[in-house]
Amino acid sequence: MSALRGASFANFRSLSEIHDLWLPEAIFYEALTTDSAKNRAKCFALIQHTARRPSLTTNTGKLLALELQQRLPIDPVSGDWSGVTWPWHKSLADEANDLGEFASLINPWKNQIRQNILAFTGVVSDVTAKFPSLGNLKGGGTYGDVEDLLQLVASQPSFTREVYSAVVGADGPAAEEIGPEWMAFRVFQAAFLNAIEHARKYGGAMAGTTIPKQVENSYLDMEYMTIATFADGIISADSRLVDLHKMLKVDTRVFTSIREALFLSCGA
Repeated sequence: MSALRGASFANFRSLSEIHDLWLPEAIFYEALTTDSAKNRAKCFALIQHTARRPSLTTNTGKLLALELQQRLPIDPVSGDWSGVTWPWHKSLADEANDLGEFASLINPWKNQIRQNILAFTGVVSDVTAKFPSLGNLKGGGTYGDVEDLLQLVASQPSFTREVYSAVVGADGPAAEEIGPEWMAFRVFQAAFLNAIEHARKYGGAMAGTTIPKQVENSYLDMEYMTIATFADGIISADSRLVDLHKMLKVDTRVFTSIREALFLSCGA
């Protein structure tokens, strides 16, 4: 959400005129759980005043379930997959609004995201069990501490298919049928990458029981990364998130701000 907080209305509107923009649900979760009503209002004001309305992409848990059900790959940026309309209510962009009028719409959605975050804690625990060396990390480690493991997950499709098969089993297509064009493949890749990174930042021994905010941040990074592998580019000021994302999609276009994305797109 930091890219939206630092954007001007004029630049974001201009960018929406020349590009199809997709916003993951993770952005709205961040906006609605921030302690700053000002930042929340700014986020919704920006998206509500675009020249062309951005498409919303639902969380990866829903997309994965739908993909496994229909046994066909889903492209999350080929249409509006969210099914929610409340982000366009103008009062969300009012800093003084306490959001009480939206409780019946927003709270069930937020609870679902929280369930996904809890499920991610299980992935972190699975990673530390699969890679015992992570259990020795104390937190605040160097990138070099986990680089080999990250490269393994990012570059070996057989590893991702092995994890997918162990988790999904007979509830989805056979592991040998899925590849990078599948949401399932990208979800498990991104989940393991971010779980490894989570262990590096916060410590492997405590990875499964760290405070919710730490797990939440790692989960949201996973959401952004997964959806972005299906897009032509990503806008993020988080250099580490971008580094991890580029392990999955080396040819992606990366912009650190809305302004940079606009000017470079225009050839300035």
